[in-house]
Amino acid sequence: MKLSAKLILSFCSIILFMVLLFAVYMRNSQKITATVGHITETVIPSVVAIQSMNALLYSTRSDLAAVSTRTDRVTITEYTSRINRALRTIAEYEKIYADLAARPTPEECVMPASDKAAQDGENQGMDLPELLEHIRVATQEDAQNRLQIIAHAKEGESDEAVALFDRSRANFLRLAKFYEQVLELDTARSRQAAEAARHIADQSQKMAVGLTGAALLFSILVTCLLIVSVKRQLGIDPGQLNILAQRVAKGDYNTDADGNKKNRRGVYASIISMVASLQEHISNADKQSQMALSHSQRAEEALREAEAARVQAQGRTETLLHTAEQLEGVAHNLTTASDQLTRQIEQSSMGATATAENLDGAATAMEQMNATVRQVADNAGQAAQASAGTRTSAEEGAEVVRQALDSINKVNEVSERLKADMDDLNARARDISRIMGFISDIADQTNLLALNAAIEAARAGDAGRGFAVVADEVRKLAEKTVTSTHDVGAAISAMQKSTAHSMASLDEAVAQVKQATLSAGKSGSALEDIVSMADATAGQVRAIAAASEEQSAASEEVNRTISSVSQAARGSAQTMAEAAQAVIHLTEQAKTVENLVEKLRNNG
Repeated sequence: MKLSAKLILSFCSIILFMVLLFAVYMRNSQKITATVGHITETVIPSVVAIQSMNALLYSTRSDLAAVSTRTDRVTITEYTSRINRALRTIAEYEKIYADLAARPTPEECVMPASDKAAQDGENQGMDLPELLEHIRVATQEDAQNRLQIIAHAKEGESDEAVALFDRSRANFLRLAKFYEQVLELDTARSRQAAEAARHIADQSQKMAVGLTGAALLFSILVTCLLIVSVKRQLGIDPGQLNILAQRVAKGDYNTDADGNKKNRRGVYASIISMVASLQEHISNADKQSQMALSHSQRAEEALREAEAARVQAQGRTETLLHTAEQLEGVAHNLTTASDQLTRQIEQSSMGATATAENLDGAATAMEQMNATVRQVADNAGQAAQASAGTRTSAEEGAEVVRQALDSINKVNEVSERLKADMDDLNARARDISRIMGFISDIADQTNLLALNAAIEAARAGDAGRGFAVVADEVRKLAEKTVTSTHDVGAAISAMQKSTAHSMASLDEAVAQVKQATLSAGKSGSALEDIVSMADATAGQVRAIAAASEEQSAASEEVNRTISSVSQAARGSAQTMAEAAQAVIHLTEQAKTVENLVEKLRNNG
C-alpha cells in the first residue's frame, strides 16, 4: 500500500472516531437538556399548581368556617368574595395542571425497568385520572355544601350553618386526602425525572470516559503504526537519509559507515545499492582510462624509437638493411600495440556508455521517488488540515456543552429561588398555626368565662336569666371557634406536610440539577481533552510533512549528483571515442612505415 493511502486511511479513521465521540456527547447533552426542560417546564409547575390548589382549598375552608359563625351581612359578603376569588384561582390552577398533566413524558425521563418496578411497588394507590375524577366529584359536593352554609349564614341561621359545616367536614377531609395523593404522585414524577437525569448523567460520564480512553489508545496505536510503516518504507530516519544524500552529493561514496547491513531496506537500501553500483562503474572507468593511458605511452615510445631509427638510417647506409629489419619489427610492434589499444579503448567506451545509461536509469528512479515523497508531503499537509477541521468541530461541541451548562445553571437558580419561596411559605404557615393556637386559647378562656357567667346568672335567679342566655350564646360561639380553629389547624398541618413533601422533592431536584451540571462540566473537560489531542495529532502530521519535505530536498540533491556523474561519464565516453580515432590514425601510420621498410628491403 502507498504511503499516501496509509496516511489518508489512518487520519480518516481517527477523524471518524472523533466524530463518533462528538455525536455521543451531543446526544447525551440533548438528553440532559430534555430531562431538565421537562423538570422545569412540567414537573415543578405541576407540583406548584397542586400545592397552590391545596393551600387555597384550606383557605376557603377557613373562610367558610368564619362565615358559618357570622351574622353580619357585610362580613359574610366579604368572606364570600374571598372564597369566590380563591375558587377562581383554584379553577385557573386546575386548567394549568390539566394542561401540564396532558403533556407526554419524554422518553429520556423514563426510569429504567428495575427502578420503575420499585417505585410502582411503593405507590400502589390510585392513578392520576382516577384521583382527578374523585377530586371533581368531591369538589362538586363541597361546593353544594358551601353554598348552603353561606345561604344559612345570610339568613341568620348560624346553628344550621355550623351543623352543616360540621357534617361537611368528612367530605372536605376526603377531598384534601385526594389532593395529598395527587401531590404524592407529582412528587414521585419529579423523583422519577430526577432519577432519569442522574442515570443519563452517569451513563454519559461512563461513556465519555470509555470513548475518550479508546480514542486516545486508538490515536497512539495509529501514530505508532504510521511511524513504523514510514520508517520501514524509508529504511532509516528522514534526517539520516538527508545526511547520506548530502555526503553522496559531496563525493563521499562510503556507505558502510553504519556497519549494519542486515537492517537496510526501503529507500535507504535502494540509495545504498545505487551508490555502490555508481562507485563500481566509476572505478571501472578509471581503470580503463589508466590502461588506455599506458597503451598511449607505449605507442609514443614506439614512435620515438621509429624516429630514431629513421635518423640512423639516413646517417648510416651500411646498416640500412639491419636498421630496416629493426624498423619493421618496431612497426609490427606498433601495429600490434595500436590494435590492442583500440580494443581497450572500445571496451572503455562501451563501459562508459553503459555507466551513463545506468546513471540515467538511477536518475529516473530518483525522480520517481522524489515525486512520491512530494505526494506524501502533500497528503500529510491535507491530513493536518483535516485534523485542524476536527479540532474546530470539537471546539464547537465544547461550546454547545458550555451553553447546556449555562442553561442547567439557570435552572439551578430557579430551583433555589423556588426552594426559598417554599421555605417562606412554610414559615408563614407556622406563623398562622401559632396564631391559631392563640385564638384557640382565647376561645377556651372565653368558654370558661361564659361558663362562669352562666353560673353567676343562675345564682342571680330571674334577674340573671337574660344574661345566662347571652352567656350560653357566647359559649356556643367559643365552641364553634374552637372547632373552626381545629379545622384550620388541621388544614395548616396538611399544608405544612405538603410543603415538606414539595421541599424534599425540590431538594432532590436541585441535587440532580447540580449532578447534571457536574456531568456537563466533565463533558466540557473531555471535549477540551479531545481538542488537545487533535492539536497533538496535527503537530505529528506537520512533523511528518516537514520530514517528507526534507527527504524530498535530499532526493533532489542526490538526483543532481547523479546527473553530474552521468554527464561526466558521457564526457569520458566521448574522450574514449576521440582516443580511438587517434589510435586508428596511429595504426595507419605504422602500416605506412611497414610499407616503406618493405620498399627499402626490396631496393636493398
